[in-house]
Amino acid sequence: MNNTLAEREDTSRIAATWFGAVPGLTDRLEAGARVADVGCWHGFAGILVARAWPACDVLGFDRHEPSIATARARAAEAGDPPNVAFHQAGFEEIGGYGPFDVVLFVDSLHDLGDPGAAVRAAYRALTPGGVLVAVEPKRVCPERRLALLTEAGFTGASVAADSGFTAVLTATR
Repeated sequence: MNNTLAEREDTSRIAATWFGAVPGLTDRLEAGARVADVGCWHGFAGILVARAWPACDVLGFDRHEPSIATARARAAEAGDPPNVAFHQAGFEEIGGYGPFDVVLFVDSLHDLGDPGAAVRAAYRALTPGGVLVAVEPKRVCPERRLALLTEAGFTGASVAADSGFTAVLTATR
């Protein structure tokens, strides 16, 4: 089975290392942030966030219908958390479901064809002060990704965590 980056990492470590590294993110999630998981594939990150922070409302998006079907099945296996749903939609369409307090790209930004357009769509879908979090493989150039975030209008673009295999990028609208 071809596992995603998130599925290869330890789940409890993800919550602490990836999300805990982004300033203020866990507080937002605990307070009930509205979260978009863009390029959600099989729903791993969305289900993780929904289960770890039950006050959140998490919407996962992916163009690939079989992936959305798998995400829905995995949510059912996880006990159908009431605060997570999955939609077949591309990054261009997330604004129609927004606004969001947090937009996540977990091992997906580099696969979306036009990462610049994807982060611009995320910027438009975020509330003022909203946070973008992108977890990318280290082989993808973090400096170029940070530049894309700045070019899209985000402020404070930075690498919040670096595991040697993954980089957690963040920026604020």
